[in-house]
Amino acid sequence: MLVEVLYFDGCPGHERVLPTVRILAGRVGAEVALRRVETTEEAAATAFLGSPTVRVNGVDVEPGAATRTDYGLKCRLYRTPDGLSGLPTETWMSDAITGGTGTDDPGAGPEDLGGALGSPDRWPANRLAGLGHPERLVYEAVLSGFTQGRVPSAQELVDLGGRGDSLRTLVERDLVQLADDGEVALAYPFSARPTRHQVRLHDGRLYWAMCAVDALGIPFLVHESAEVESREPGADRTISVSVDPAAEAPRWSPADAAVVAASSGAGCSSARACPHINLFASREAARRYLDQPELDGTLLTVPEATHAGRRLFGDLLDRLAELAAH
Repeated sequence: MLVEVLYFDGCPGHERVLPTVRILAGRVGAEVALRRVETTEEAAATAFLGSPTVRVNGVDVEPGAATRTDYGLKCRLYRTPDGLSGLPTETWMSDAITGGTGTDDPGAGPEDLGGALGSPDRWPANRLAGLGHPERLVYEAVLSGFTQGRVPSAQELVDLGGRGDSLRTLVERDLVQLADDGEVALAYPFSARPTRHQVRLHDGRLYWAMCAVDALGIPFLVHESAEVESREPGADRTISVSVDPAAEAPRWSPADAAVVAASSGAGCSSARACPHINLFASREAARRYLDQPELDGTLLTVPEATHAGRRLFGDLLDRLAELAAH
């Protein structure tokens, strides 16, 4: 984990926040880096909202900071529960550094996606406990098949789960969806057909993802580093993100890329949310997309979206295996 304190020489606030940051980081063995921002161009390129700015694995500790664009060389003011302050609250920093529970998983999670994924009971890992043994066998076969590059046929899955009840249950719970021919079309985060989100592992394996957050979560699910390439909706622009589960933070291009996590209407996630969870080459383009009146959602930084993908899918296969062992 990397905790950064960004500052510029005209504002000494970083000297006051550093001791607290170092204490909190020391509790989880995190690295602390002091980073000086020297020019207005650098401030814009790094989304620097003022001095001091505290980030954990590239994610600002202040809730809602991802929606701001007032970058520049200035002293930063925070709107805290106790009023305006020149420093982020210790609670914000502690929650970001320890995950609020003493863990080292900061940043946005599924609960921060602005309603795009619905209530927590709609998240894949949270629906496993309600599955019977046949359903878990079928679901694991589907997910494992996607990771290996071959999705089992519907008939294989029916034979594995006993009649067609298990596969139907997975469809009803929106863990799997079928194509018109009855074959598996998707199992979040994977799509059986090309989408605008491509994930290529370093060993050459290629996956298609249902949405941007799903794509960013796949490297954590398969425990392999990967290159994510995503096409911006309505534009001929490609955003590239390098994700390494063992690294502190993703790397991406262009530098101003952002993620919209939104939904519209009702129905399964593939219809309601996936079309509106996308990478954009600039925050401005992302905001224009999010301004559509029919959308309910939020704007995320690339690190925030990556953390959300990790928390959605990082332990999905492990959880399935654990359930199967009991």
